[in-house]
Amino acid sequence: MPSVSDIPNHAVDWRLFLPARKTERILLLERGDSDFGRSFRELKIPFETASSLTDLPAQRDFDLVAAPLGLDASASLPTLRDLLRPGGTLLFGFARRDASLAAMTRSLRGLGFRSVQFFAAIPDLISPEYILPLGAQELSFMLAHRYEHKLPRLALRAIASGALFPFMGLARHLLPNYFAVASDGGETFSDALTRITASQLPHASRLRWTLHSNGGADLNDNVIFLGFEHGKRNPSLVAKAPRLPSNNWVVQTESSHLSEIWTLLGKDAPRRLPEPIALAEVDGQAALVISYVDGQGLIHSSRNGLWNDPARLLKLASDAARSLREVHERAAKPLAAGERVPSDLPRKIEAFRKLFSPSEAESRLLAELEQAASAQASTHKTLIQGDFWHGNIIRGAKHGDLMLIDWQYARWDSDVSLDVYLFLLAGALANTHTHDAQSKARGAAELLAQWRAEIVSAYLAAYGAADKFSLLPARLGMLQCCIEKATRAALDFGSNQSDAEAWRWLFYELSQNGLQSL
Repeated sequence: MPSVSDIPNHAVDWRLFLPARKTERILLLERGDSDFGRSFRELKIPFETASSLTDLPAQRDFDLVAAPLGLDASASLPTLRDLLRPGGTLLFGFARRDASLAAMTRSLRGLGFRSVQFFAAIPDLISPEYILPLGAQELSFMLAHRYEHKLPRLALRAIASGALFPFMGLARHLLPNYFAVASDGGETFSDALTRITASQLPHASRLRWTLHSNGGADLNDNVIFLGFEHGKRNPSLVAKAPRLPSNNWVVQTESSHLSEIWTLLGKDAPRRLPEPIALAEVDGQAALVISYVDGQGLIHSSRNGLWNDPARLLKLASDAARSLREVHERAAKPLAAGERVPSDLPRKIEAFRKLFSPSEAESRLLAELEQAASAQASTHKTLIQGDFWHGNIIRGAKHGDLMLIDWQYARWDSDVSLDVYLFLLAGALANTHTHDAQSKARGAAELLAQWRAEIVSAYLAAYGAADKFSLLPARLGMLQCCIEKATRAALDFGSNQSDAEAWRWLFYELSQNGLQSL
């Protein structure tokens, strides 16, 4: 387990498995130099804290007592129970070496809790990537996806087929870490998802939800719930919930755009998109529920040497470009006489200037880009995806088509440059294996230069002539992508994400190396 000092800034996603009511008083028991309280402060959730059983507040009657890293169970559980008001909830983290599931169940039931639920915390209690019920399909799915690069192919096939389901009853007792949630009942966030989706889909009334917490992700990212039907090896539904409730607008925006593009694509929508099912809100926490896309993500392909295999890369790039063009064409709407789609490129260029203090040469390029973008002429607008890179593309298992997920940055535009060029830039950055932003950008620019003659040319040819929409020349279009990605989080959330520096330096490298011939 990582040290408690490694706790990320937002490692309290387990709160979404607690009864979803307006909690008035929370007691958080820290351990050592852990700082789960920082996450509650970031989430703007009021709480009180204690460092040990000898440091407890004098006033009791808490709605929630949380000890995510646990304490000595036999000594602490009765004391923690006494801190709760009637109807309160206890969250307790523990390791298998310290207590068995059976022993923990007896202890909590003996203290009068009517409801006791257990969730596996994978890989650890500090920053779990998965928080999941102990069912066979949830455990099998987690094993197949988390360890797909470590398990033998035969084992992966056995997991995918459901052949190991009978053994998962034993496996649930062998996991290293668990969260126990003990209460007197009450609807949790995942219970509410089941109730809300049951009115949309008959089978949803039997769903069990796994939380893909991804504790290393940004505080402004979403957490992902996967809804499993009994006995099914894959989820049926996915629910995306902002880690910060103040970011509910993110999934509300995505819901609107995904519903819009689903309608525009008509009968072809299931080949290209997840289906929007519901936009739910539970106790101020929004969630977008969509269908699960069964298939292989291109992130997986990229880890298997895709970018170093010219033949595979050429085929994928051409397929991606044709798929993108199909979506753009199906969503296209003629511009009315005199209509111009408002552009926020000037605002992003100004943000880029303030955030990164570009050089004089870079400033001239910014002015050139702004002028070129404003001078473009189009006859149609389309709903661009806004974040078209391999991490948001899945090759569907049913039809073999490329499917586009994550529509939160979609928008109507007559300029398709962002969608077209981002795929190439993101692929180049992904194939540059260093954490230093400047070195990463330099490596990506060198790779793009290597791709110029064959990969980039074939990709743009597969997309086709921009006869309806505006498409900037490659050099300017790539610079536009760098500005978009470098400033997006700062403009949307008020703080940069970790990859903003890489995009800023890629702008610099592209401005130095030219790429005028593209």
